Amino acid sequence: MEKFKVMRCYIYGWDNGFFDENEEPSLFDTIEDAEESIQEHLKDIESAISKGYMTEDSRESRDDFRIMKTSDRKIKINLEL
Repeated sequence: MEKFKVMRCYIYGWDNGFFDENEEPSLFDTIEDAEESIQEHLKDIESAISKGYMTEDSRESRDDFRIMKTSDRKIKINLEL
């Protein structure tokens, strides 16, 4: 069954962005679920910055994330930026 995962743009390229409690890449049933996870992550970062727990340079934008279809949890790195 096809799932979706969130990819994050790291300094070395695109790689898995979110992980589950077993440190496996998180898989989502729908694009909407993946998008909700991204939005929650961005909201948490903004909250931490506003409370002084993180610095301004910790801010991420929606452009730092992609949602891709997948059928497995294998880590796939795309060095294209």
